[in-house]
Amino acid sequence: MGRYYEGDISGKLWSLQDSDDAIFFGGEINPPSTISFYFTKKDLPKIKKGLAKCKKEMGENLPILNDYFKTDICYDFLELEHRLALNEDEVKHLLVWYSRYTLGLKILKCVKENGSCWFECDV
Repeated sequence: MGRYYEGDISGKLWSLQDSDDAIFFGGEINPPSTISFYFTKKDLPKIKKGLAKCKKEMGENLPILNDYFKTDICYDFLELEHRLALNEDEVKHLLVWYSRYTLGLKILKCVKENGSCWFECDV
């Protein structure tokens, strides 16, 4: 069973991604059964700072992950371990950051194009 987010942006959270991952970019939780996030242009510095931190954490692995996910929407740990020359725990760590990074890119694009970005996420 997947956890989805819907609103100005939509998608499915990765299995290793927390439902409240958008807090990383300055979002605030609005309970009860879903988490609502709202971003405006005033949040752009926080969003950009979060993306920069994601990039730094992934380092030289970011282009490899970008290339891998251009064609694969699902991932195979063994394949990624081989491509990245990392062990399973290291790959999981990178995927947490990569999933966060892709969410941040969607938030950034939405705010830039629309002036704001709202979405809800299943808890």
